[in-house]
Amino acid sequence: MLGHCLLTTLRVFNCRRPRSLLLHHHHHPTLSSSSSSSSTTQCPNPSMALPSPQNPTQRFSSAAELKLIHRHCRAGRVAAACHLFDEMPERNVVAYSTMIYGYATNGLFSQCARLFAHMIEQGVPPNSFTMVAVLIGAAGLGDASFAGSVHGRIVKSGLGSNPFVGTALLDSYAKCGRPMDSYALLNDTVGPSLVTCNAMIAGFAHNELFEEALLLFKKLWVFDLLPNSVTVINVVPACIGYGLVALCESLHSYVIKIGLELDQSVMNSIFNMNLSFGNLEIAMMCFRKLEIVDVVTYTMMMGFLVELESPIEALNMFVEMTTNRIEPDMVTMLNMVMACTLLGDASRGRLIHNQIIVRGFGSGVPIMNSLITMYSKFGDLNSSRILFGCIEKKSLVSWTAIISCYVKNGKPIEGLQLLSKMRKEEDFVIDSVTMVGILMACSELANFDISKQFHAYTLKSGLSLYKSVQNSLVALYGKCGYVVLARRIFDGMISQDAVSWNSMILSYGLNGEGEEALLLFYDMEKYGEKPDSVTYLNTLMACSHSGLVDEGLIIFRKMIKEKGIKMRGEHVGCMVDMLARAGRLDDARELISAIQDDANLNALKALLRGCYLYGNINLVEDVGQKVLQTESSDFGNAVLVSNAYASFGKFEVVESLRSNLEKKGPTKNLGLSLLDSMAREVEVMRHGEVILLQSFNGRPVVCSNLKPLQRTGGRWEMRGREGGVASRLRAVLLPTMTMATATASSVVAVLMVVS
Repeated sequence: MLGHCLLTTLRVFNCRRPRSLLLHHHHHPTLSSSSSSSSTTQCPNPSMALPSPQNPTQRFSSAAELKLIHRHCRAGRVAAACHLFDEMPERNVVAYSTMIYGYATNGLFSQCARLFAHMIEQGVPPNSFTMVAVLIGAAGLGDASFAGSVHGRIVKSGLGSNPFVGTALLDSYAKCGRPMDSYALLNDTVGPSLVTCNAMIAGFAHNELFEEALLLFKKLWVFDLLPNSVTVINVVPACIGYGLVALCESLHSYVIKIGLELDQSVMNSIFNMNLSFGNLEIAMMCFRKLEIVDVVTYTMMMGFLVELESPIEALNMFVEMTTNRIEPDMVTMLNMVMACTLLGDASRGRLIHNQIIVRGFGSGVPIMNSLITMYSKFGDLNSSRILFGCIEKKSLVSWTAIISCYVKNGKPIEGLQLLSKMRKEEDFVIDSVTMVGILMACSELANFDISKQFHAYTLKSGLSLYKSVQNSLVALYGKCGYVVLARRIFDGMISQDAVSWNSMILSYGLNGEGEEALLLFYDMEKYGEKPDSVTYLNTLMACSHSGLVDEGLIIFRKMIKEKGIKMRGEHVGCMVDMLARAGRLDDARELISAIQDDANLNALKALLRGCYLYGNINLVEDVGQKVLQTESSDFGNAVLVSNAYASFGKFEVVESLRSNLEKKGPTKNLGLSLLDSMAREVEVMRHGEVILLQSFNGRPVVCSNLKPLQRTGGRWEMRGREGGVASRLRAVLLPTMTMATATASSVVAVLMVVS
C-alpha cells in the first residue's frame, strides 16, 4: 500500500514539474524506461531487454561498469552514464543507487525521483545508500510531500536507525521548509549529534529559515556539542540573512579563538560575511590572510569595492589579480565595466573593453549591456548605439540600457521613440527597470500629460507596487511642478527607503518649498532612515533656492562634523551658490579657499555668477581668471567669464576671450531655440552662434561683445566693434509679428551671427 502511495505521489509530481527539468528521451532511454509500464527498458538497441523481475539473480552488474558510471557522474557526463546504465542487461540495488546518486549530485532532481520510482516498480529493494541519494533529490526539489513518502519507505524498510539516512532525512525536511518535522526526528529518532545539527542548520539557512538556524546553533552548547568548521560555514548564511552584525562579529571572534582561521573554507565564509555587512577593513584583512585566492574571491572583493563606489581600488585589485596570473571570468569583467562607469574615465573604459574582446567575452549579452551603459556615462552615444546594433538577440535589459542611454544624454524623445520601436518589434513585457527609464524620460521632458499616461500604465500593470517605480513617480511629478501629487504617492508607499526621501526632498526643492524640504529632512532622521550624501545635497539645494542660508549652513555643518559624510564638489558648489545668491560673497570665497582642488570649479563658477549679480568687479577679475585656468579649453566656462565682463561693460576683454576661442576652432555645436520652429525666416551665412535676444522696457539688450540693436531700413541691425566676431545681425521675427510692427520693446527673436 505504501509503495502504491509513493508511486502515485511521484506520478503527480512528474506531471506538475516543468518540462525543462526532463532530459530528452531519445538521447537518454533511462528516462523513458521509468515511465513505461512494460517490464522491458528501452535501450539504444531495441533487441536488448531487461531480465524478468521474477529472475533478479541471473547476472549482477559488473564492478567495472558501476565504477565507470560513477566516474561519468562525478565528471558531470550524465548522458554517458545513462547510456551505460541502459545497456546493462541486469540492474541490482547498487546500479540503481549509483545512477540515482549521479542524478541527485548533478542537480537532475526530477530524474532522480523518477528512477527511484522505477526501481520500486521493478521490485528492487532500496538500501541506505539509495535512501540518502533520493533524499538529496527530495531536498533539491523542495517537495515536502515527496520527502514524506520517502520517509514512509524508510520506516517500512527498517532503515530509520541508520545515522546517515537519518541525517539525510533531517536535511531534506529542513530544506523543504518543515522545521518541526526535523526537530521531531532530532529528538525522537536520530538524536542530536554534530553531524545532524550541521545538516539541519544548513537546511534551515537554505530555506531562508534564518531564525530557526540560529536557534539550533545556540542549542549546540545545550547538547554539549562544539561547533566545527562545517558548523561555521553553515551558520554564516543565516547570520547574513538575519542581519545580526553583533552575532557575525562574535562568530568571527570565536573562529579566531578556536583556531579555525587557518581553514581556507571557513575564512572564505567569514570574508563573504564581512563583505555582506560592509566591513571593508575586516574583509580586506580576511582577504589578505587567505592562503589560496582564486578568481571567485578576487571577483567578490572587486564587486564589493564597486558597490562601495570605490572604482579606483577595484581597478587596482584587477591589476593585482592579472599580475598574479589569475584569469578573470565574465563576472570579473562585468565588475570592471561597472568600475569604469562609476569612475567616468573613458580611456580606462576603452582599455577594459579591449581586454573583454581579447579574452573572448565580447559577444556576451550581459557584457554588451554593461558596455552600452558605460559608454553612455562617457557621453559617447554613438558607441552605445553601435554596441546595441551588434547584439543579435536583444534582451529586455538591452532595450532598457539603450533607452536609458538616450535619456541620460539629453535625448528623452528619442528614448521614448525607442520604446515604441521595442513594443512593435518585440513581445517583451515592460518590467520595473524599463519603466524607471521611461519615467526618467518623462521627467526630462517635464510633460505632465505623457507622465499621467505612463502612471496609468503602471497602475494597470501592477508596476506601481514596485518601490523603484514609486520613487521615480515622486521625482517625475516634482519635476513637472505637481508637488502635491508627488507627496500623495510618497505618503501612499508601504515603506520608504533613502531614495524615496531624497526624491521627495528634491521635489520640494525644485518647487521652491524649502521649509517643507527641511521638515521632511528632519522627519527622515526621526523615522530612522539614515540620510546619505544625496540627501544632504538635495536639502542644501532646497535651502539655496528658497534663500534659507542660515538653515543651509546648519545642515552643511551637520553633514561634515556629526555624520562624517565626505564633502564633494556638488555640496560645496551648492553652498557657494547659496551664499552668493544671498550676497555673502566673502563667506563664499572663504569656503572655496578651504576645500579640495577637485571641488573648486563648480564652486568658482557659482561664485562668479554671484559676483556679476551683485556687481563686484574685483572678484570677477580674480575668480574669472581662476575659472579659465582650471579648464581653459571649456567653451561654457569662457562664455560664463565673458558674460561676467560684459555685464560691467568690459568689451575689450570679452572680444579677446572670443577671439581666443575662434582660433582654437569650433568648440560648441550650433545652439537651437524653440523659436526656430515658429520662425518665418532663418539666414545662416556661416557657422555662428545663436543668441536669444529680448528687450525690456524699450531698451535694447546688450549681447556680450555686441553693440545695441538699431533699426535701419526695415531691419534690425548692428555693427560689431572693430575686430569683433560679428558684422551684422538679422532678426527672425515670430509669425505673429511683422517688421513694420516690431519695436525695440517687443522684438523677441533668434539672432544669428553672420558674416
